[in-house]
Amino acid sequence: MKRNFRLTQARDFLLIKNDGLSKHHKLVVLGYIPNDLSYSRMACVTSKAVGNAVTRNLVKRRMKACVTSSWSKIKTGWDLVFYSRSVGATASYNEWQEAIHILLRQADLFNR
Repeated sequence: MKRNFRLTQARDFLLIKNDGLSKHHKLVVLGYIPNDLSYSRMACVTSKAVGNAVTRNLVKRRMKACVTSSWSKIKTGWDLVFYSRSVGATASYNEWQEAIHILLRQADLFNR
């Protein structure tokens, strides 16, 4: 994922948390809000409840890979944050991909 497509500023995370919309799945929570840019940005977040550093990094890599594989289908002009849940540590890549696709469809973030 290119650098300008990443969310890195704390104010962006707070904006999504306070003013954004959210969709929930047993593996992941999607927070999203429209931005004023001509492209979408995203971030993947895992807490220490998911496991040790190795497990958290594995979960983040899986989430990023699933989102990146469908990035061309996502509408432009949105900020997305994917928060993993502790159950996600034992989920397979296919389960992650299905969960992320379900959330993006529910949020109506796919191009038609």
